[in-house]
Amino acid sequence: MSAVAAGAAVVVALLVPVSATAEDAGSAPSATSSATPSATPTAAPDDSPAPDDSPTPADSPSPAPTPSASPDVTATPAPTATPLPSPTVAPRAGTKDAADAVTAAAAVVPTTSRIGDADVYARSASASRSAFTSGASTAVVALGSAEVGPAIAAALAAQLGAPMLYTTSTAVPSAVVTELKRLKPAKIIVVAGSGHIRSAVYTTLGGIAGVEKMTVGSRFTGSRLVLSRLPGKVDAVYLTGASLRSYPLAIAAAAATGRAALLVDGSRSAASDSTVRALKATGATRIVILGSTASVGSSFYRSLAGAGFDVVRKSSETLYGLSAAAAKQHPAGAARMIMVNPSSLADAALGGALAGATRQPMAYTVYACVQSQVQAQTAAMNAKPLPVGATYWLTAAVAANTSCTVQRPKLNASLTAAINATIANRGGKYAVTVREVSDTGQSTSIRGSSRLEPASMMKLYAAWAALRRVQTGTASLSTKLASGYTLGTCLRVMIHASDNYCHADIVHWFGIGNLNHALKRWGFSNSTYGSVPKGASVLYAGNRTTTNDLSRFVKMLRNGELGLDGKRKSYLLDLMGSQIWTSRIPSGIPAGVKQQSKPGALWISTGLLQADTAIVYGKRSTYVLSIIGYDDASKADLAAISRTVYTHFNGSFGKAKVYPAKQMVAAKSVTMRTGPGGSSAGTLKAGTAIEITDAQRIWYKFYFGSRLLWVDSRALRNR
Repeated sequence: MSAVAAGAAVVVALLVPVSATAEDAGSAPSATSSATPSATPTAAPDDSPAPDDSPTPADSPSPAPTPSASPDVTATPAPTATPLPSPTVAPRAGTKDAADAVTAAAAVVPTTSRIGDADVYARSASASRSAFTSGASTAVVALGSAEVGPAIAAALAAQLGAPMLYTTSTAVPSAVVTELKRLKPAKIIVVAGSGHIRSAVYTTLGGIAGVEKMTVGSRFTGSRLVLSRLPGKVDAVYLTGASLRSYPLAIAAAAATGRAALLVDGSRSAASDSTVRALKATGATRIVILGSTASVGSSFYRSLAGAGFDVVRKSSETLYGLSAAAAKQHPAGAARMIMVNPSSLADAALGGALAGATRQPMAYTVYACVQSQVQAQTAAMNAKPLPVGATYWLTAAVAANTSCTVQRPKLNASLTAAINATIANRGGKYAVTVREVSDTGQSTSIRGSSRLEPASMMKLYAAWAALRRVQTGTASLSTKLASGYTLGTCLRVMIHASDNYCHADIVHWFGIGNLNHALKRWGFSNSTYGSVPKGASVLYAGNRTTTNDLSRFVKMLRNGELGLDGKRKSYLLDLMGSQIWTSRIPSGIPAGVKQQSKPGALWISTGLLQADTAIVYGKRSTYVLSIIGYDDASKADLAAISRTVYTHFNGSFGKAKVYPAKQMVAAKSVTMRTGPGGSSAGTLKAGTAIEITDAQRIWYKFYFGSRLLWVDSRALRNR
């Protein structure tokens, strides 16, 4: 292993909660250092203070869920390893007497096969140990549970050529203490926000080396603060928008090319005076924007050009493609491609710091395989992948640089086999379709093209069509339907309690022929409403759809591809997330996992049909699952299929979430009725939990002791 130019500073980072949307903070940022923490000048707060870097529980030190076998299904073996090249990287240009000038060469290109410890704290120690074999004169430490702090600390560590390690807010993890003692730094830089780090952490760090506390405001002021510590002049700056995932790519590219990186609020109409001053202070004449116009807008671009910079843009439709474009900026001779799953901000920052310090390229990929552009760029550079993350987040296929094109069929086959094995142990017959929303693009279909009775899942189509009219302005949520209830009221109860009466109201208001035409025009040609007289129930109208259509519909809804704007899309998804029938797909996933679903049940000639379609937002993967079970299928069967699919994508887990049988509670005291709008049957006291069994427009049927009564749903709330 040959040494790469790097400093030996350790940086510990925490940020004060401030707005992440205002770019211009006014006065120039500053920092002071002392052997022990003291009050230091802080960067002026942004215009609209709001939480920007509150610690989150992401990636706790406890092990991740045990992954299922499927993600590593017969991963394409890695080619026979060849000796890693050991290029000597020239030090960053700068003045020898600059406060943060890069010191003697210290970092080396890691030879380890993976930096994959169970938690980010141990991973940061392993990353440091793999790259700084001879110690470091300076080190950078960041709060592992924060969002912004690690990214700012990564920029500083890469700029210094220093290791970055993570701490908790209350204590320095033992693995990190051990590594800091091994490094023997002369200085530890703590990038911190007021109140985020306890004195015990500073005491521990101060017992190892002198501590400098760098206090910053938002991500924008923090990035400018790092830029202000640049030890010399550069010819160009890599610039990204506010994304904390794009910024590490700029950090790595800048370090590899002897340039600088800056994160800005690219949504502004123009670069702020502070940003322009910071860029000009670097001596740069060229700005390379990493990102599309969605991250750094055209007007922001033009303002930089107007300020005298030569501006170019490197963009891609995906973050993975952008990372490949950023890696392409790297000079020839890279030995490793630092690979990170962008789902983890802590790993993204750690990867950026490691790539920057060792002058190696960095790229993003999904957990189960390598995206095609990244795979091709890695192969073109003849670089060996170095996954930064546990195997749960980056499987063996990633370490082997196996493309998703190669790996996807194996994953799909594994998923299909797992579902078939579950079905084989159950009664009934099933149509099942799975579509991953996340970027590996896995899918499978078992009888998914069979046109079947969908029960109440058909209501999703009616809700979508109605919201399309609202969006075009030909209707509103206050539009009165034939029943006298508003469209908004009927949409709510149709999805929330699966009310059949409002379903009929909406279908006849829109028109059965119009609905079928809309479904066909949007590509759902296997989905149709049956013909019934106007005003009649559509429950047994002969409606038909497929799990292929339903799953594609919900995936398109989630991705904003169904012609609904963000407001209407969120409206429908929120209704699906709050509906009260949760004993099918939702009962096959762990507690704490978000889902949005629309189930159904209906007696047909072969018995009780059970169905459900849901989006499941798993820890590692988001997917859509649609199931229609017939010939006496059960809710438990659907929950079992749900568990199998969740395990394939997100790993095995213990008990599934248990939902209360009494789904709702009286928000206030309300009169109970003998029927919908019927005579009084007493008062349901506020705070009383009840089990809903049926609905008729706004009236919900429920058990009160052994009696079945009705109550106005507007007086209830979900438990």
